[in-house]
Amino acid sequence: MDVACELGFLRFGLGISIRSVLMLVTAAWWPESLVVARFVLRQRRRLGFHGGETRVSGLREIRVSRFQPKTNSIRIILACLPMLVFFIINSLLCVPSTATSILGNQTDHLVLLKFKESISNDPYKIIASWNSSIHFCNWPGVTCDSMNQRVIELNLEGKQLQGLIPPHIGNLSFLTRLNLGNNSFSGKIPQELGRLLQLQNLSLTNNSLKGEIPANLTRCSNLRELHLFGNNLIGEIPMEIGYLQKLQELTLAVNNLTGVIPSSIGNLSSLVSLSIGVNYFEGYIPQEICLLKNLSLMSLHVNKLIGTFPSCLYNMSSLTIISAADNQFNGSLPPNMFHTLPNLREFLVGGNHISGSIPTSIANSSVLQTLDVGTNHLQGQVPSLGKLQYLWFLSLYSNNLGDNTTKDLEFLKSLANCSKLEVVSISYNSFGGSLPNFMGNLSTKLSQLYLGGNHISGKIPAEIGNLVSLTILTMEINHFEGVIPATFGKFQKLQKLELSRNKLTGDIPDFIGNLTQLYYLGMAENMIALACSKELPKERMSMVDVIRELHLIKSSFSS
Repeated sequence: MDVACELGFLRFGLGISIRSVLMLVTAAWWPESLVVARFVLRQRRRLGFHGGETRVSGLREIRVSRFQPKTNSIRIILACLPMLVFFIINSLLCVPSTATSILGNQTDHLVLLKFKESISNDPYKIIASWNSSIHFCNWPGVTCDSMNQRVIELNLEGKQLQGLIPPHIGNLSFLTRLNLGNNSFSGKIPQELGRLLQLQNLSLTNNSLKGEIPANLTRCSNLRELHLFGNNLIGEIPMEIGYLQKLQELTLAVNNLTGVIPSSIGNLSSLVSLSIGVNYFEGYIPQEICLLKNLSLMSLHVNKLIGTFPSCLYNMSSLTIISAADNQFNGSLPPNMFHTLPNLREFLVGGNHISGSIPTSIANSSVLQTLDVGTNHLQGQVPSLGKLQYLWFLSLYSNNLGDNTTKDLEFLKSLANCSKLEVVSISYNSFGGSLPNFMGNLSTKLSQLYLGGNHISGKIPAEIGNLVSLTILTMEINHFEGVIPATFGKFQKLQKLELSRNKLTGDIPDFIGNLTQLYYLGMAENMIALACSKELPKERMSMVDVIRELHLIKSSFSS
């Protein structure tokens, strides 16, 4: 505070107020108002003025021993007016910032102490280190701004803290980021968080918080990120959510939320990521979601959503991830959807009631990495997937694809161009024909291959042994015949081999015993025998090996 302010009337609480000055001027119009005069004089004495004269910062001297007749009042007013203006200007310009800062610092300090009191378990002694030996701005997890020494960030993520989030935290008026994620906080989210008008990032993920999402949070108009993933929250998404027009990321997944997706979500014009999966939401996807022109991620999986996808959804070219698996969606997929969604990297709609065929436009979806359309009602032939150079996960599981003809598996040849493939599941469809030799040309990164539950016939091609990274190979419930190829001995990483319910013959190959990672072997309902009748006794299997093989067969029947 500068000298002018120190000498002037700006020492509020210590000196005369502006209101007192106004009363002084007003009193000049009523000479009889001695009560007012006495009040002014008392205020003057509080300032340290004595006698009949005062001097303030070199201003005009004013003598107020007794109010003069009204004819002199105008002169008094004119004399007081410059002083009044000076005091008012001083009151506006000479803000006691230091005092305010000190008061604010004390408020933040007290809030942090209240937060410390609310912690019941602090295994890493992070909060225990909050003590007076160091300034609170240097406490672990606390960040202050350099100018005002006010708390702007509280980051205690992953410290295994237990306790409650105190309502006092709503008094950290400068706070821009609050991250208490990956702890064990319980209780409700305080309504008082709605007072944090500077807050930009709020993360309370992976705690044990309960209750509803406070509608007051929508008052935090500067919020960019709101992460409440992995709690026990109930109730609905507040309709007021649409007020958060700066919000870019909304993560409410893995809770117990109910109700419908509010139409007001269409007002979140800055939204890039919407994650509300693993809840109990019902109803339709609102048309208003198509207003989110910046939306990149839409995650709705594992809910009770119904109906078809809004047609406008397929025109949202900004979308890179659509995750809507395990709902009750129906309808078909537009043939050109992968043309209008050129940036789509993940399309996960398994576990619904989608019918029709796989869109032919998928052949040109060059950036697609993950495709899951399993457990639906799709039918017809699978289009060529050879241009999907980044594809690593493909699930066509449990549909009606194929028509039990020799051309059904032609699409597998195109997969040879997908060098990043790790998982392929075409199980439980209507694929027929024989397994082509070019199966051995699939990605050397392929670790899981599921072929079971189809009508595939013929011999198992020896070339399949080239897939040396396989950990799981299932071929059950088909019409495979002949012997198990000796090239299976190259599967040194194989953990599960399922060949049950085919027409395989011959002996269990000796190399099976060399697959040291193998923990499951299914060979039930084949015509495979144990090689335990060799001519020379020294070449016969030991009883230990016989018992081991019998246990394997018994296990496959039990499974």
